[in-house]
Amino acid sequence: MVIETADDFITNGWSGNGSVSNPFVLENQEFGSIGTYGYIRILETNYYFEIRTCQFLLMEVEFVSLSNGKIEVCTFVNSSILIDNSSHCMIIGNEFLYNVYDEGETIRLRDSLDCEIRQNHLSYGSSGISILRCNNTIISGNTFTEFTYGAISPDLANTTLSDNVFENTGIRIEFWDPRIASSPPVLENNSVNGKDIGLFYNMTETQIDADLYGQVILANCTEITIVDGTLVACSIGVQFLECTNCTIDGTTVSDCWQGIHIERSTWTRIIDCQVSNCLEEGIFLSQSPFYEVKNCTLQDNLVGFLPHIYSNNGTVANCTIKGNKEASISGYYGIGLYLSNNSTAIGNIVTENYIGIFIYGGYCLVVQNTVTFNDYGIWLGEAYDGYGERPYGNRIYENDIGWNNQANAHDAAWRFNEWDDGVSEGNGWSDYYGIGYYQISRDSIDHYPRFIPEGGIPLFFIHLSAGVFS
Repeated sequence: MVIETADDFITNGWSGNGSVSNPFVLENQEFGSIGTYGYIRILETNYYFEIRTCQFLLMEVEFVSLSNGKIEVCTFVNSSILIDNSSHCMIIGNEFLYNVYDEGETIRLRDSLDCEIRQNHLSYGSSGISILRCNNTIISGNTFTEFTYGAISPDLANTTLSDNVFENTGIRIEFWDPRIASSPPVLENNSVNGKDIGLFYNMTETQIDADLYGQVILANCTEITIVDGTLVACSIGVQFLECTNCTIDGTTVSDCWQGIHIERSTWTRIIDCQVSNCLEEGIFLSQSPFYEVKNCTLQDNLVGFLPHIYSNNGTVANCTIKGNKEASISGYYGIGLYLSNNSTAIGNIVTENYIGIFIYGGYCLVVQNTVTFNDYGIWLGEAYDGYGERPYGNRIYENDIGWNNQANAHDAAWRFNEWDDGVSEGNGWSDYYGIGYYQISRDSIDHYPRFIPEGGIPLFFIHLSAGVFS
């Protein structure tokens, strides 16, 4: 169904005349069928119109370049709403279930003004309400249940959130640009898993107890310390946006999309935290240099720890990073130093991942780590010029690398990395037997390898004993 004129409303069975007192009304109808995806598209009209008490299956309702549209007391199953370049539209009292279309964005608002979303129940999908470049949006009295990426995201400038309930989900803010900084969201009486949403911006020198909140978001903050707390199933447990010198200390995060997300922040410290069972990264940093991640346990996430794109000059130290994800799932890793130069990984235990440590940056230092029982132990990626970065000049030594299923190590950049300290220290290898150099791949060589025995007993001793006593 496509509506562009008053005649289109009438031809398609709408009652009314499109005035304020007698809007066009479509009600008590069922739309959609299993196996096909349909739409109702209403374009470029200023008539008043309402869709009431209808049922939608595998449908999208689109409001484009219009005003004065309303959807009320309808049921949407695997269906969605788009409001684009429109104003004064309302979505009230509807039920939304199991949306998976278009990556699961149940309601999309784009470039729209003075729209309201009230008293709806939205459940089970990837994203609940997705907002971009909108003004004076009101989202009030809704219940959101189990949205993976976030119930409301990513651009909340000029948005009021009040009296919403978030169950096993939360909100997600992707960036803190000048627009949102000048008109930040207003939050009133919302709850995530029974606790307040902790959104803090423009703050300095404060300690925040994470146990008081269902999730914590810092924006444009300086020298804030988040302590303690257990954050569960809230999309992202802790978010930093444009922050400086902020710390997370002793916080536990589990069953989220991402555990901790650091965006365009400097000198971040993440200490003594536990992050588990997240669908994406346990800890993710983007354009966030000079970080320190220390004494953390990251287990059963898709990726354990990922500093990504210009998160340079950071350190991950003395962490246990395990099972991120099961080794049979290709392409995921415990530690990923991705387009982040001069990073250091030291003293970590990295085990039961697909790739233990993945390096796709330059001049990184990987020392004193135990990298065992992954599918691949340490993997250096091939050269790529897209960001002007190359995996060259990396130094890997004094690590114990062993019993990784496919290979203990791989160096796609070959000649340009060092697998020993150039003096006397290389790495310990489970498949080195004490003679000569250890060849990683191509011309990459550990000149000072040593053998690490399984269970502390060198294999040649076991073989010798078997020969003597047989």
